[in-house]
This record gives sequence, structure tokens and C-alpha cells, in this order.
Amino acid sequence: MASPYPWFRGPELHSIVFDAPAPSTWIVLERVNEHEHREDPDHSAISYASVKYRCKKHGDASKIAFVRICKQIPHLNTEFDDYATRAKQARAWTPPELAVECHPRLLGYREESKRAPLLYPPGFLVSFAWEQVPGVQLGANLSGRSSGI
Repeated sequence: MASPYPWFRGPELHSIVFDAPAPSTWIVLERVNEHEHREDPDHSAISYASVKYRCKKHGDASKIAFVRICKQIPHLNTEFDDYATRAKQARAWTPPELAVECHPRLLGYREESKRAPLLYPPGFLVSFAWEQVPGVQLGANLSGRSSGI
């Protein structure tokens, strides 16, 4: 679902650096979309926001990739709960795109913890790049909801 909140505020992103599987830098060509996947507090799923960019590899403009950045956000209606309640939601997570066997070639990956800002607890911040492949993107995941890939 498109995000009603600006989860990715701040200065416009110009480049993204990855350490794995090999060091690489990607230059942002365009912002493709932003989505949020929010759950009710009693749901066991993770709530997260993601933004997708189309990028080119620094030093090799012929290499085009998509980069997605995912970060944990508070469950629905918990944004203003006390910090301890929101902090209980923080946990490690693997993006659905990386949990399947069949996907375009992974070109870069980075996983880190967010700092503890006031609104949401520390949690995951995952970035990954994958090869742009020819064809039409269908964008539906197994649950039937649009993945926004």
C-alpha cells in the first residue's frame, strides 16, 4: 500500500553503498515508489516501510539495478505509545524478496540497526540491490497483496 506517512524523509538520496557480496556504489536515477506494510499490534507480522530506486553502478553506467530500502515502523495505532511498548516490536527480519529461491541476481546487500529516534523503536534497516531483468514486472507476492517490487 502506498504510504500516507513520509517514512523516508530527509535529503534526497544520491548514492547507495553496499559491502556485500562485494563492495559497490550505486547512483540513484529515479525514485520508483514507496510503500508501507503495517499490521495490527496483536498481529505477529512485522510492520515496515520500503522505498524503491532505479540505479546505475558507479563507474559502469551499463549496469542498471533496482535498490530497495526497508525499515521497521510501528504497528498500526502504536505510533504514540510509550517507548518501551514500541521497542518490543523491534526484531531482525528478512525481506520477502530475499526469502524466495527464484529472484533476479542479488548485486548488493546491507543490514543494520536503526538508531533510536523518538517516534519508533530501534529495529531493522535492510538495503539490497538486484539486477534489472527484461520483461514486465507483475508485482504480486504469494499472499495476493501487491509487493511493489
